[in-house]
Parts: sequence; structure tokens; C-alpha cells
Amino acid sequence: MKITSDEVHIWFYNLKDKTNNNILAGLLSQDEHDRSCRFAFPYLKNRFVLVRATLRLILSQYIQESANKIRFFYGKYGKPHLYQENEIKFNLSHSGDCAVFAISFKDEIGIDLEEVRKDIYSLDMETICLSKEEQECLVSLSFEERVQSFYTLWVCKEALLKGLGCGLAYPMHEIEIDISNAFPKIKSDTLKDWTLYAFPSPHNFKGAFAVRSEQKKFVFREWQDFADTKCGMI
Repeated sequence: MKITSDEVHIWFYNLKDKTNNNILAGLLSQDEHDRSCRFAFPYLKNRFVLVRATLRLILSQYIQESANKIRFFYGKYGKPHLYQENEIKFNLSHSGDCAVFAISFKDEIGIDLEEVRKDIYSLDMETICLSKEEQECLVSLSFEERVQSFYTLWVCKEALLKGLGCGLAYPMHEIEIDISNAFPKIKSDTLKDWTLYAFPSPHNFKGAFAVRSEQKKFVFREWQDFADTKCGMI
């Protein structure tokens, strides 16, 4: 599969009612198997195997390598990268019954997807994640609007931090995002080489990706069935 330097490909995968099997599990590396075994609940292990196998199958289409032969290395805070010599950059996220995968050519990228959970939302979450100015912007909103705006800010910041490769080691509240317009804007001058995009997501989800470049076209694709790829065994 081809991707140009001015594109970002976003893959959606509906995890609902999906189960892994020996073929999918066989695509994973030993360290991924070890990680899957550390999950306390079977459904979490199932999701991990599904997501990691799908990541490998998607990447195999871009780098022309067998899915089970793809090798990763990880940054200081856990961001995955390809060992194979190529210019494909990627990131992934999953929440609830959905997973998303972002593919970019040359430019570093981060993506986040979150299920909007009103039952766990609290003002304490705003204090941890938002700047004082962002918190003040939400004060006048209705509860519904406030929750939606909070999650939009959250996924934008999470995507940016994942793109940077520093995860939650960087305090979220120190990053300011303007979501007053259709396109989120990073207000910090030190991050001006990054661009944010909020993308259409399934009902009751928020999603965003951040890419280290100027404006990109993004292409949405839906992952259907691993069987269509013959499990990436090239």
C-alpha cells in the first residue's frame, strides 16, 4: 500500500465481538506474548492480541514485510518504532470497542481515541489535564458541553504527547490547546512544528492525531478482516 508525504492514513477497527485465535497470536513476538500474559483478565489479553496483530497486519501492507517478521523497538517512554529500514511512522490507540491506527510517511505522529465516559468525569480530571485558562473556558458550559470539550482537549493533548514520545511524563496541564474553532490549535510556540487534527469518531468517542509537519490530507480506512491479508505471511 502506498502513502505519500502529504497524507496520513487513519485505520478504524471495530473490536466488538472479535476474538483472537492461534493464527493471530502467532503473529506476535515473544515480548508481546509475554506482555499479553500479564493481563489479569482474559478480555484484556484478547484485546491486546487483537490490536497488536492488527497493527502488524496493517504495517505489513506498507513495508512489504511479513506481519510476523516485523520488529519493534521502543522509546524511553514506550513509543513503538519500526526496526525495519523505511520511512513509515505509526501510532495506535484503543478504547472501549474501538481501535485506531495512524500511518505517516517520514513525519512523527501520535493518535488518541477515548470513549466519552460521563460516569468517570470529574473536576479533578480537569485540574490534572487542563491549564487554568482551559478550565476557565469550560466554566460557563452546560455539563454535556463541558464533558465533550474536556474529552476533545484530552485526546488532542494525549495525541501530541504520544507523537512526541514522552507520554504522561510531560504534564498535560502545561500544554494549551485552542478548540474554539473547527481545527484544534496548539498555543505553545515550542510545539509550533506540530499540527493537530480532531477526526470523526464513532458515537460517544473522541479522537485526534498530531503530526510533526504542516497541513496534511487524511484518508480514513476501516479494517475489516485479517483473513483478507492471508495473515500477512508474505
